[in-house]
Amino acid sequence: MAAIFLAGCGGGGSYGGSGNTGGTGGTGGGATSSDVTVGPATPSAIGANKPLGATMDNVVLRGSLSGNVAGLNNVPVYVVIEDPASLFQSQAVLTVQADGANYGYALNLVGKPLTTSGHFNGNLRIFACLDTQCQRPLGGTPLSVPYDVTVSP
Repeated sequence: MAAIFLAGCGGGGSYGGSGNTGGTGGTGGGATSSDVTVGPATPSAIGANKPLGATMDNVVLRGSLSGNVAGLNNVPVYVVIEDPASLFQSQAVLTVQADGANYGYALNLVGKPLTTSGHFNGNLRIFACLDTQCQRPLGGTPLSVPYDVTVSP
Protein backbone atom coordinates (compact mmCIF):
# COMPACT_ATOMS: atom_id res chain seq x y z
CA MET A 1 0.00 0.00 0.00
CA ALA A 2 1.27 3.45 -0.77
CA ALA A 3 -0.04 6.80 0.33
CA ILE A 4 0.38 10.25 -1.09
CA PHE A 5 -0.40 13.58 0.46
CA LEU A 6 -1.34 16.15 -2.14
CA ALA A 7 0.38 19.31 -1.08
CA GLY A 8 0.65 22.87 -2.25
CA CYS A 9 -1.55 24.50 -4.80
CA GLY A 10 -2.46 21.52 -6.94
CA GLY A 11 1.06 20.13 -7.06
CA GLY A 12 1.92 16.86 -5.49
CA GLY A 13 4.35 15.26 -3.20
CA SER A 14 4.71 11.55 -2.95
CA TYR A 15 5.24 8.95 -0.34
CA GLY A 16 5.68 5.26 -0.94
CA GLY A 17 5.09 2.81 1.83
CA SER A 18 3.92 -0.66 2.59
CA GLY A 19 1.52 -2.17 5.02
CA ASN A 20 -0.59 0.42 6.77
CA THR A 21 1.90 3.27 6.52
CA GLY A 22 1.13 6.57 4.97
CA GLY A 23 -0.60 8.76 7.47
CA THR A 24 -3.73 9.21 9.41
CA GLY A 25 -6.69 10.29 7.28
CA GLY A 26 -7.94 13.78 7.52
CA THR A 27 -10.28 16.16 5.92
CA GLY A 28 -7.75 18.62 4.45
CA GLY A 29 -9.35 20.43 1.54
CA GLY A 30 -12.73 18.80 2.07
CA ALA A 31 -12.95 16.67 -1.07
CA THR A 32 -14.79 13.37 -0.83
CA SER A 33 -13.96 10.20 -2.71
CA SER A 34 -16.75 10.88 -5.22
CA ASP A 35 -15.35 14.35 -6.01
CA VAL A 36 -12.27 12.97 -7.83
CA THR A 37 -12.14 10.52 -10.73
CA VAL A 38 -9.06 8.56 -11.78
CA GLY A 39 -8.74 8.13 -15.55
CA PRO A 40 -7.59 4.95 -17.31
CA ALA A 41 -3.92 4.05 -17.13
CA THR A 42 -1.38 4.03 -19.94
CA PRO A 43 0.06 1.61 -20.86
CA SER A 44 -3.27 -0.18 -20.97
CA ALA A 45 -1.59 -3.61 -20.70
CA ILE A 46 1.70 -5.06 -19.44
CA GLY A 47 3.56 -7.80 -21.29
CA ALA A 48 6.95 -9.46 -20.88
CA ASN A 49 9.01 -12.52 -21.74
CA LYS A 50 11.68 -13.12 -19.10
CA PRO A 51 14.01 -15.92 -18.05
CA LEU A 52 13.55 -17.48 -14.63
CA GLY A 53 15.50 -15.47 -12.05
CA ALA A 54 15.25 -12.20 -13.96
CA THR A 55 13.49 -9.21 -12.45
CA MET A 56 10.23 -7.95 -13.86
CA ASP A 57 10.66 -4.58 -15.55
CA ASN A 58 9.54 -1.50 -13.64
CA VAL A 59 6.37 0.01 -15.08
CA VAL A 60 5.05 3.56 -14.85
CA LEU A 61 1.29 3.84 -15.25
CA ARG A 62 0.08 7.31 -16.23
CA GLY A 63 -3.35 8.85 -16.53
CA SER A 64 -5.52 11.83 -15.76
CA LEU A 65 -7.38 12.97 -12.67
CA SER A 66 -10.56 15.00 -12.87
CA GLY A 67 -12.94 16.68 -10.48
CA ASN A 68 -12.02 18.45 -7.26
CA VAL A 69 -8.38 17.28 -7.20
CA ALA A 70 -7.28 20.48 -5.43
CA GLY A 71 -9.74 19.57 -2.66
CA LEU A 72 -7.47 16.64 -1.78
CA ASN A 73 -4.77 19.09 -0.69
CA ASN A 74 -3.00 17.58 2.37
CA VAL A 75 -5.30 14.52 2.38
CA PRO A 76 -3.62 11.11 2.18
CA VAL A 77 -4.59 9.02 -0.82
CA TYR A 78 -3.89 5.32 -0.26
CA VAL A 79 -3.01 3.05 -3.18
CA VAL A 80 -3.70 -0.68 -2.96
CA ILE A 81 -2.55 -2.98 -5.76
CA GLU A 82 -3.92 -6.48 -6.18
CA ASP A 83 -1.21 -8.41 -8.03
CA PRO A 84 -2.21 -12.11 -8.27
CA ALA A 85 0.99 -13.12 -10.12
CA SER A 86 3.25 -11.27 -7.66
CA LEU A 87 5.06 -9.41 -10.45
CA PHE A 88 5.61 -6.16 -8.56
CA GLN A 89 6.84 -5.04 -5.14
CA SER A 90 4.10 -4.15 -2.67
CA GLN A 91 5.50 -0.62 -2.50
CA ALA A 92 4.47 1.75 -5.26
CA VAL A 93 5.09 5.46 -5.59
CA LEU A 94 2.26 7.70 -6.74
CA THR A 95 2.87 11.25 -7.88
CA VAL A 96 0.32 13.82 -8.99
CA GLN A 97 1.23 16.54 -11.45
CA ALA A 98 -0.66 19.73 -12.18
CA ASP A 99 -0.51 21.50 -15.53
CA GLY A 100 -2.68 24.56 -15.07
CA ALA A 101 -6.17 23.27 -14.34
CA ASN A 102 -5.35 19.74 -15.57
CA TYR A 103 -4.11 17.00 -13.26
CA GLY A 104 -2.35 13.76 -14.04
CA TYR A 105 -0.87 10.89 -12.09
CA ALA A 106 2.10 8.57 -12.41
CA LEU A 107 2.17 5.29 -10.49
CA ASN A 108 5.61 3.66 -10.40
CA LEU A 109 5.50 -0.12 -10.01
CA VAL A 110 8.79 -1.80 -9.11
CA GLY A 111 9.34 -5.26 -10.58
CA LYS A 112 10.07 -8.30 -8.40
CA PRO A 113 12.49 -11.14 -9.07
CA LEU A 114 10.67 -13.84 -11.04
CA THR A 115 11.08 -17.08 -9.09
CA THR A 116 8.47 -19.28 -10.80
CA SER A 117 8.42 -20.25 -14.46
CA GLY A 118 5.20 -20.32 -16.45
CA HIS A 119 2.70 -18.20 -18.28
CA PHE A 120 0.90 -15.61 -16.19
CA ASN A 121 -2.03 -13.59 -17.44
CA GLY A 122 -4.69 -11.73 -15.58
CA ASN A 123 -5.32 -8.23 -14.29
CA LEU A 124 -3.69 -5.93 -11.78
CA ARG A 125 -6.42 -4.14 -9.84
CA ILE A 126 -5.40 -0.72 -8.56
CA PHE A 127 -7.42 1.08 -5.93
CA ALA A 128 -6.96 4.71 -4.86
CA CYS A 129 -8.77 5.47 -1.60
CA LEU A 130 -9.14 8.08 1.10
CA ASP A 131 -8.85 5.48 3.90
CA THR A 132 -6.62 2.50 4.63
CA GLN A 133 -9.51 0.01 4.42
CA CYS A 134 -10.48 1.38 0.98
CA GLN A 135 -14.05 2.01 2.02
CA ARG A 136 -13.84 5.42 0.29
CA PRO A 137 -12.39 4.72 -3.19
CA LEU A 138 -11.86 7.52 -5.67
CA GLY A 139 -14.11 7.46 -8.72
CA GLY A 140 -12.86 5.32 -11.59
CA THR A 141 -11.11 2.83 -9.32
CA PRO A 142 -10.27 0.08 -9.21
CA LEU A 143 -8.33 0.41 -12.41
CA SER A 144 -7.83 -2.88 -14.20
CA VAL A 145 -4.54 -3.34 -16.08
CA PRO A 146 -4.17 -6.66 -17.95
CA TYR A 147 -0.82 -8.46 -17.89
CA ASP A 148 0.58 -11.29 -19.99
CA VAL A 149 3.97 -12.46 -18.78
CA THR A 150 5.93 -15.58 -19.70
CA VAL A 151 8.79 -16.71 -17.48
CA SER A 152 10.99 -19.32 -19.18
CA PRO A 153 12.83 -22.00 -17.18
